[in-house]
Amino acid sequence: MKYIFWITITFSMLFGQNLGNHAVKRGDTLYSIARSHAMTIKQLLKANPTLTYRSTLRIGQPIKVYTYSGATQPYVVHPGDSPLALARRFHMPLQDLIRANQTDFRTHRILVGQTLRVKEQMTFAQKIVKDARHYLGIRYKWGGNNPKKGIDCSKFAQLVFKKYGIDLPRVSGDQYDYALKHGKKVSMKNAKKGDLIFFRTRHRRIGHVGIIVDPKKHLFQQSSSGVGKNTISRYDIGSYRRRLRGICRVRPKHS
Repeated sequence: MKYIFWITITFSMLFGQNLGNHAVKRGDTLYSIARSHAMTIKQLLKANPTLTYRSTLRIGQPIKVYTYSGATQPYVVHPGDSPLALARRFHMPLQDLIRANQTDFRTHRILVGQTLRVKEQMTFAQKIVKDARHYLGIRYKWGGNNPKKGIDCSKFAQLVFKKYGIDLPRVSGDQYDYALKHGKKVSMKNAKKGDLIFFRTRHRRIGHVGIIVDPKKHLFQQSSSGVGKNTISRYDIGSYRRRLRGICRVRPKHS
């Protein structure tokens, strides 16, 4: 097993491609197998040293082929769709679309209603959480606007959402008003990743904002001493639970 694993890794490193197995089906030829995996005959033979141009294929015979290893999701073909247009729409090279579906679209037309595998697209909430995590460890600075020198909680939220066309105000209290007007308030039970979460101060005004990144956890930028760093903490227990003012879901208009 160790030798098989080593050979597979060696192939992948040698050719810079992900390799998998194609089981030969009735009617398959070296040419058709190569085309349905966006390969040339030369590449196919190089990945399979025991094969030659004159080799006879057996049904069920495993053939090393290039594969698409990324995550995929189903897509139902609509009128006007074409392989090239779908490749551009889902930000994947045409050869990856071919490999994900193991179909040579140059000889096989796609049909309306047909289900294809395309590159998985991140949801808005997933993008927000991914970007929010990039700020982990950033120095806290009250009123700070430069991530290299330090920022506070409201600037953190503003920076993350601005990338997606959502212009949150600079101050957390104003952000709460904005979220209520342009989004919707949700309960703690219905809170989801990417939601904004607001907390009040002892004077009962909004004084802190964070972004929910995990169930019952939010990522925030705050420190009572002014020397903290961006971190993740539970919001359903302790002082955060007592000071919770509201959770709001704000999404782009086109989302």
